[in-house]
Amino acid sequence: MKILKGLLIFFTLVFLGSPTLLHAEKTAGTTEIVILHTNDMHAKIDNMGKLAYLADNLRKTHKYVFLMAAGDNFTGNPVVDMVEDNGYPMIDLMNRCGFTLSTLGNHEFDMGQERLNARMEQANFPFISCNIDTSMSMLKQPKPFYILKAGKIKIPVLGIIQLGRNGSPDSHPSKLEGLKFTDGITKAKEYKWLKKKYGMLIGLTHLGVEGDEPLAKAMPEFDLIIGGHSHTMMTKPMMVNNVMIVQTGSGLKNVGITTLTVKGRAITNKTYELVPLDSISDNNPEVQTLIAQYNDNESYYQQNL
Repeated sequence: MKILKGLLIFFTLVFLGSPTLLHAEKTAGTTEIVILHTNDMHAKIDNMGKLAYLADNLRKTHKYVFLMAAGDNFTGNPVVDMVEDNGYPMIDLMNRCGFTLSTLGNHEFDMGQERLNARMEQANFPFISCNIDTSMSMLKQPKPFYILKAGKIKIPVLGIIQLGRNGSPDSHPSKLEGLKFTDGITKAKEYKWLKKKYGMLIGLTHLGVEGDEPLAKAMPEFDLIIGGHSHTMMTKPMMVNNVMIVQTGSGLKNVGITTLTVKGRAITNKTYELVPLDSISDNNPEVQTLIAQYNDNESYYQQNL
């Protein structure tokens, strides 16, 4: 695979020992798909510039790069949570990083349904979840799945949110008024047809590893589960029932890079690596400037209200 000369040192340092991204040889008739993924960012924005830089450069060297979040993008940083338009800074930065997709996590509801509607409207990417019914609430209905497109290749991604012992996500009951939830594994089984139709299936879940493992046992139709909620930092993927499960920790300290090799209607190879964002010394200047403005909260909002 050709690597731009200006990026060679960067990729050698960041992906040292990574034959997947540095030395992959194209096999006739195959397509390589790179998925950058985070989970449980909890409004920690300081590494967004590094994430944007990594995504920008991978897009220069790989034709198909997708950036996903496995829920809980909000709650955990006053710079994002305590502003007048609470939560917006996170959406703004995710847009600028070029996120493709996010699933809903339990903390997405912390700002209330009206604000969550506004955040989803402002996002340049969809939020998905298959086991939420919003018909009796003010929340707009998220789609259950999203189709990744890489040329003629189409890969469905199914979103699933965790439920606590009370049958609802771990959020204040007042924020969930009118919402109905179905057990994630039970609901996911209704989407087995996606595997039959497209030959491949990815889960973008907010179940925790303790939920992803039984999901993989119940549904070997999944090729890959990109998870969140349990804040599990995986340096190696978990393999359950031939389903690869990955998760990157929390607080945007790391990003996962999962690479899929696709031939026809099947994933023939899948690899995963965890990249600590502290190992990246550069950043996207535009995103980094915006982070500084958001961190200087009072000054920024006095100038922009």
